[in-house]
Amino acid sequence: MSGRRRGAASKRDASMALGQWLASSGIPQHQLYHVLPGVAEAFRRGYARGSRQSIPAPLLPPLNGRASVIVSACNEAGSIPMVLRELKRLPFHEIIVVENGSHDHTYAAARAFEGVTVIHIPERLGHDVARALGAKMSTGDIVLFMDGDMPVPAEKLHAIAAGIWPPR
Repeated sequence: MSGRRRGAASKRDASMALGQWLASSGIPQHQLYHVLPGVAEAFRRGYARGSRQSIPAPLLPPLNGRASVIVSACNEAGSIPMVLRELKRLPFHEIIVVENGSHDHTYAAARAFEGVTVIHIPERLGHDVARALGAKMSTGDIVLFMDGDMPVPAEKLHAIAAGIWPPR
C-alpha cells in the first residue's frame, strides 16, 4: 500500500476515533466548541493508532463549588508523576499530596509539580490518616480522593467530575 493511501486511512481512522472519543466524553453536542484546540491533531499524530501520546482533556464547564483533590502516597516515586500529570490537565481548585512513610523519592517527585501542595509525614500512618489530614487541609467545597499509585486518565476524571458536580 502506498504512503498516500495509508495516510488517508490513518486520517479516517483518527477521525472515527475522535468522534467516538467525543461521543463517550459526555460533552453535550452544543458544547463541543469547549474541546481544546489540538485534540484532532493529537489523534492524527498517533493517538488513534495506539500510541501512548496523551490528548488534551475537554474543558470542564464552570462548576458549582471548588474541587480539591487529595492524593495519598507512600513509596510512589515511580507513579506519582503520572497521577499528577493527569490531575493537572483538569481545572481543580487545588491538588494536595499527603506523602507518609516513604523511603523513596516520592516527596521530591511530587514537589516537582508546580501548584501542588505536598504534606510530608515521616511515619507511615496509612491511607485513612493521609486522606483525613488532606481533607482537613483542603479549602475546596468538594473533595476527590485519589491513590498515588493509580493514574486515572484525565478523560475519565472529566467524566466523573461532569457527572458529580453540577455546572453553574
